[in-house]
Amino acid sequence: LESQNGRGVDGSELSESGDTIGHVLSTFVPAGQRVLILGAGRGQEVVFATSRGYATTGLSLGPMNIEIARETLSIPLLFRDAHTSLLPSGNFDAIIGIHVLEHSWAPLILLLECARLLRPAGVAIFETPSSIHHTGGRFLHHVLCPTPRQASGLFEKAGFVGIQQFSSGIPIAEAD
Repeated sequence: LESQNGRGVDGSELSESGDTIGHVLSTFVPAGQRVLILGAGRGQEVVFATSRGYATTGLSLGPMNIEIARETLSIPLLFRDAHTSLLPSGNFDAIIGIHVLEHSWAPLILLLECARLLRPAGVAIFETPSSIHHTGGRFLHHVLCPTPRQASGLFEKAGFVGIQQFSSGIPIAEAD
């Protein structure tokens, strides 16, 4: 946790397009919806989504991130583990996890919690690095970088339907 806890704070903001969060929101989430951002870091993505008309909640496990978000961005991130968020069921239209799943020691539990938090017909959008970036559990980073087939299996086991995958990185060959 300490490796991403408040590090790299330079006061910069997201680009006007919002980079990944901007693309995800404009492509998959209609304005005005309730959005949960997992792994919200220092809160820049929460500020971006809120400024675009989304009712946004952000979760972070970094105490310094919570403090930085409050002091520099004036937003109240929640200090919560996304595996057991304690948030009300069916409370969100969309859940976004950009580079979150690969840090989870229990990805199925994380996805089951996401399924519980989503309203019917809600969407979960996750971005993960290619499975070649797996560190074998040696570090907090990239405990699991699932192949496309593994990712589909995890989402299916958690009860998600209509799973779509997109790749912008290195293609990974999978055995049948």
